[in-house]
Amino acid sequence: MKPEEAAPPRPVRLIADRSGAGETHRTYRNGLVFLLAEKAHIAAAREKIGFELAAKRVVARQQKGDFSSAVVNKLKELAATAALESRMALSRAYQHVWWPERASSDGGVQLRLLPLPPADQGKASGAQTDRVLKLLRDYSKVRDSPPATDALARSSGFDQGSEISTKALARSPWRDPSQAVVLDPALIGKAVAAGVRNGTWVCHDAASGTVFTRQDPPNSVRIAEDVMLYTIERAGQLGLLVEPSADTDRRDPPDGPTQPGPASGDGLAVGGQDGGCGSDRSGPRVLEAHGSAAAALQKLDDAMRDAGTQRLSQVAVRVSAESGQGVQPFLVLGMCVPQMARFDVGLKLDATAEFMEPSGAVSLRFDGSAATCAPVFEAFWGALAGASDVAGSLTLTASQADAIDCVGADFRQFAEVLRRAAPGHVTLTTEVADTSAAAPGERAGPQ
Repeated sequence: MKPEEAAPPRPVRLIADRSGAGETHRTYRNGLVFLLAEKAHIAAAREKIGFELAAKRVVARQQKGDFSSAVVNKLKELAATAALESRMALSRAYQHVWWPERASSDGGVQLRLLPLPPADQGKASGAQTDRVLKLLRDYSKVRDSPPATDALARSSGFDQGSEISTKALARSPWRDPSQAVVLDPALIGKAVAAGVRNGTWVCHDAASGTVFTRQDPPNSVRIAEDVMLYTIERAGQLGLLVEPSADTDRRDPPDGPTQPGPASGDGLAVGGQDGGCGSDRSGPRVLEAHGSAAAALQKLDDAMRDAGTQRLSQVAVRVSAESGQGVQPFLVLGMCVPQMARFDVGLKLDATAEFMEPSGAVSLRFDGSAATCAPVFEAFWGALAGASDVAGSLTLTASQADAIDCVGADFRQFAEVLRRAAPGHVTLTTEVADTSAAAPGERAGPQ
């Protein structure tokens, strides 16, 4: 089955679009995931489950003393094996996942089909929902970092109005199929705080009477109906903004959007030339994101949206080969180079390889243009492939004569190549070429 050619079965289509006995349009369309059993595996699964149920009934009879202890032990082993086999049969039967990808023109939702990774099919241990969540996270459908401010504003309709409650804002990712699902409500609170810091909205907590502005932002925001978000103009009309005094003027940040600080552990860092998060902005701003290729690209896109920038002077991708992992991450990233012909690509290798015969270790280091060092790297790959163990890192740096436009076709291709290659855990490091704010709706990011 080719995912791009497959259409969802009619029951899946109905559940995705309609809700309740009256079959009204489903409101929270983004909260659905469908696992479909393969017809070829259904009969085998039924047979295994039937045998398991029969084995359990026979074992239950031993409580009446109908069997000797030896027979009872044998029956228990048989029942345990039957339970394992039935669970494995069910896991093999469910090999494809449908989830909402975007709204369709008829008011429904367009579903995307992807297979569960072969490594996860047939697993019988642990919670079976974990493998589905892992797939959704790998494709950035479930996110573990705060969503971008402008994405929330757009999906909630705030960009077309002037006020919204944080409760309504938190519901918007569940209503908009194009958004990633946010399972942790605290991430919405952090996203709102980031939006206050970059001047997207003013926050008013009616319960405490507190008003949060760009000059006095919160660390996080309560999600409730009585916590309202306003545009600066609307907040002024409601009398929520206090005229700044001379003292507050001296504490105000410079013109332009302030950079929201990332939450600890979200895989994102923002800083100056040294990568720190201090106030020294004399050097180029550096954005850094960690995770799988898809997750790191999404975090980088979010950071660029919040920073109000869409032009980068360069982007670097670093993969590491830990001891015992082998050379695979290096090879996968290296295979991306021929697909990035529109960029000036540099490679930096810093690795140590251990060999069994002859016994010993060798350090391999290189830093240069990928266009001129192909023979050198071919020799390196050959040497590394014969090693018993490899540790180190490979960094791919892409740049262009002009600044890289993150909404342009070249960068979208770069992101797609990296996403498809999936070299494992990566570190994306970029230098911001300028800090001019993008117009609303202008940033599309890597798709």
